[in-house]
Amino acid sequence: MKWRFLLIPILVMSLVGVCYGEEIIVELVPSSVEVEVGDTFNLSLIVKNVPKDEKCAGFETKIYYDPYILDLTNIQLSDVGKYATLKNIDPSSGYISLVWFSDPPYGSFPLATLSFKVLKPGETNITLDGVVVSDENGYGYRCVLASPVTVTAIIKPNLLITNLSMGTPLYRINTPINVTVINTGYVDANRSFSVDLYADASKIGSIIVDGLNVGKSKTLTFNWTPKDVKPYTLVVVVDPENVVPEENEEDNKIVKTVKVLPITTYVKLYKIFQNNSTIKAVIDVSNIPEERPVGGYDIYIRLENLSVTDVTSPGIYSWDLYDNTLFITGFNVSKSGKFSIVNITFTVTDTTYSMILYKVVLSDTDGYPFQKVILENEIPIGKDIKSEKIRDFLFRTKLIVGSEIDASLSTTDLNTFVLINRFLDIDEDCILIGGPVVNPVVKKYLEIFPVRVTNEYPGKHRGVIEKIKINGHTVILLAGSDRWGTKAAVEYFKTLEDLPDEPIFVEWRNGVAVRIGRP
Repeated sequence: MKWRFLLIPILVMSLVGVCYGEEIIVELVPSSVEVEVGDTFNLSLIVKNVPKDEKCAGFETKIYYDPYILDLTNIQLSDVGKYATLKNIDPSSGYISLVWFSDPPYGSFPLATLSFKVLKPGETNITLDGVVVSDENGYGYRCVLASPVTVTAIIKPNLLITNLSMGTPLYRINTPINVTVINTGYVDANRSFSVDLYADASKIGSIIVDGLNVGKSKTLTFNWTPKDVKPYTLVVVVDPENVVPEENEEDNKIVKTVKVLPITTYVKLYKIFQNNSTIKAVIDVSNIPEERPVGGYDIYIRLENLSVTDVTSPGIYSWDLYDNTLFITGFNVSKSGKFSIVNITFTVTDTTYSMILYKVVLSDTDGYPFQKVILENEIPIGKDIKSEKIRDFLFRTKLIVGSEIDASLSTTDLNTFVLINRFLDIDEDCILIGGPVVNPVVKKYLEIFPVRVTNEYPGKHRGVIEKIKINGHTVILLAGSDRWGTKAAVEYFKTLEDLPDEPIFVEWRNGVAVRIGRP
């Protein structure tokens, strides 16, 4: 028969050895745990070997742990232990007291599951103390063993990307990308690992890092040459092959969206010499990077009352004059920075003349185009137009005017115009100036414009700005019920930011074009 005593808090371990038969065991399972810092583990509080004829009716214990290393996050009582009383719970001091009375079970049974989170690295114990187990008559068993649990907090390095920085990425220009990786773990990363950089699904490069000590960082530089003008998603991944065992394998990448822009290049046409009959002009190209020298070019210049006597250009080139447009093309060029790409000699055939550089296509030595080319003309075409979109449309389109009065009153500082007195088919983008009475082209197509201008509508000194498509070409109508209405349409058109999608009604009032509602 076993020795028994009344249920009081007792240090059971001091009484071990004074018992007969199979020992009653109280323990936390498992007896040893290896867990990473930041992770959570569970321990089961179990009573074993209670005799069937002397069932367990009461239980008391105290549980001690190091609160600087472990955090008690939960206590889940079992079905057997659901009537337990938890008292003196103070997670900050690392102490729990548990008392339980219930229907007498026997054999082996769990009382509770305790959950702990590892806060810091190190080795520590979770100890049962003051363990008392009593039978259903209130006598305590002397044969109780309580074993401590050894917890080993595993420490590892932790590799983290802290920075991904670069300048503005430009199309087909090398862009250095700086990536900083740091070890925020508790031990050195002694193995070599890679850092990989991706642009969308394409791998830009991989750099090997020969280990990284605790708290140390390293900045790596990748070189990226974007192949398109568009937004890209950049992804940096540290140790993609998981060569280095880490505390956290989920924080090994960083994502950033960047927009690749085209290089802005400038092409300027200007005069360098002029007498009564001869003009010499030059076209300069500027802001060409050394990485992408110009390899080829196509240049279009609209001429009025000028004949071409000589053209010189770098590389292998040719030129042609057709329908008052001078076309110059060349290749086998390799120039960067700022340089002259064309020298032209003109002969003046009339006192009123013009030369307008309205289209330039530049490509680099690999044949890829420069996607943003800004044109400048020495003659200030549309000098009071602020919008680049309106200026660009004006440069590359033909002005069709039906009246000399409209030409002198409304087309000052605009593009070269064509004065017509007959019907024409629309076969290119153009701007029609004047109403159907004075402009035959407007009269021919008037029915398809959403607003039909007459001498009476939209009214005295009033005009309209309209955009439509004719034969697949963009056509802008600037017309009024009288010459002042037409001038109002032209002047207000100069102030727009973009071509209008809906008709705009205007009025010439006190020497200024103002917008009005639909009459």
